[in-house]
Amino acid sequence: MHRETVLTTAKAHAPGELTYMALQGSRLFGSHGPQSDFDFKAIYLPPLIDVLDSRQKDSLTVKDEGFEITLWSFAFWLRLLSNGDTNAIDLYFAHTHPEGVWLDSPLVGRLREVCPATRILPRGLMGMRGFARSQAIKYGAKGDHYAVAKAVLEAANRYEVTALPESRKRLAYAARTDLPRVGAFWQEYGSTPAARDLQRRFPQKLRLANAPDGVACLKVLDKLFYLESPLGLMQSALRGVVGSYGKRSIEAGERGKGADWKALSHSLRVLDEVIELHSKGRVDFPLRDADLHRRIKLGELEYGAVLGILEQREEEATEAERLSVLSEHTDREALDKMLKEAYKL
Repeated sequence: MHRETVLTTAKAHAPGELTYMALQGSRLFGSHGPQSDFDFKAIYLPPLIDVLDSRQKDSLTVKDEGFEITLWSFAFWLRLLSNGDTNAIDLYFAHTHPEGVWLDSPLVGRLREVCPATRILPRGLMGMRGFARSQAIKYGAKGDHYAVAKAVLEAANRYEVTALPESRKRLAYAARTDLPRVGAFWQEYGSTPAARDLQRRFPQKLRLANAPDGVACLKVLDKLFYLESPLGLMQSALRGVVGSYGKRSIEAGERGKGADWKALSHSLRVLDEVIELHSKGRVDFPLRDADLHRRIKLGELEYGAVLGILEQREEEATEAERLSVLSEHTDREALDKMLKEAYKL
């Protein structure tokens, strides 16, 4: 990637003076592959009159062939740092990577002097911990839900096609009196190797259960279907579940692993950064376990093993927070001082 091309693009789109630009994403972390794009974060100073008149633009993204640049106003970056935002913190420490900084600035050097991480990053690091949990739980759960819903729906569709005589299939659905039932479907499908495998992998997401009124039901995900209910009701509900998940979750379910590997690698990477921040007050790039993050992203590890690693890291992060070198609260006066210095006020 040609440095001047990237800098020229960033300067052309910055709504103010471009002051700093650095690598972000997998190439900063060290988990990239040969085909990985280049991601950058850049900082600009909007004209003071725009700031005073509330006309400044805080953030914008520019995409070009092979690279993407996210531009932040200096004030916006400081706010993100005070919230413990993972991307903002990565940018703060990008200079630790031998090739991390593509446009340096005395202003950012001064920021690190006036606002060391141990003073401005909140000990809770809620932005980072929240991001890690959302990646592990939100996308991982989506992958589980998609895998179960898709498998059961496809089996139900096959069952309905074969369960009725051809003459009855041609009748209007509402006029049928011999509709396939959930219980009859489960009696046939529940004993198949595919269904047993799903129950083994997701025991709480696919099983027989009783409704609050004591009537027998089939539980699929968090939904209960009476065994005597028409199968079509369950099919309709599961079609809604399958259709509600995005491409990343669908791809995870298609692999049968019940997880979004990219999301899980992000979760582990952020937890590793959290532990390092609490322990040393800094993050060094490329990350020590970048190869592990890359292997998880590629789906090279067993899902259960990855969850075990994440659980261990969560415990380590909690213990590291207890012994943290970070301050209890963000030093907002230091951040305000830095912003005033940037505009020579």
